[in-house]
Amino acid sequence: MPKRKRTIAGVPMTEQQDAKVQKARREGRRRVVLETTPQQHKAVRRRAAAADAEGEEIAAAFRDRPEYAVQIRQARKAAGMTLEELAGSTGMTKSALSKIERGANRNPTITTLDRIGEALGLELTVRYG
Repeated sequence: MPKRKRTIAGVPMTEQQDAKVQKARREGRRRVVLETTPQQHKAVRRRAAAADAEGEEIAAAFRDRPEYAVQIRQARKAAGMTLEELAGSTGMTKSALSKIERGANRNPTITTLDRIGEALGLELTVRYG
């Protein structure tokens, strides 16, 4: 099986960059700063420009978030909590909470919303119609 090429934002790393990442892993470091080459920088900018075309689509998806998703995110930010802190308070994963805040989970259970509301000091109110 061929060795998978590591990338920076989808652009292949140089051998020196890859070696620096491997060294950091061996030392148990979770972060490493890599200087990009001019070619990598240009490639990343091209990818970003292409992504801008999709950006408006993504922004529209965020505008179409359910009201509960917007309120949960606003309440979490107002409380000065990170997703990780909220996850600890609710017993849920950061991923699950993020999906709810982004509106990707369009059908959370009442129990889930109640757990989030309790952790944020909010009251769950259900309205029909």
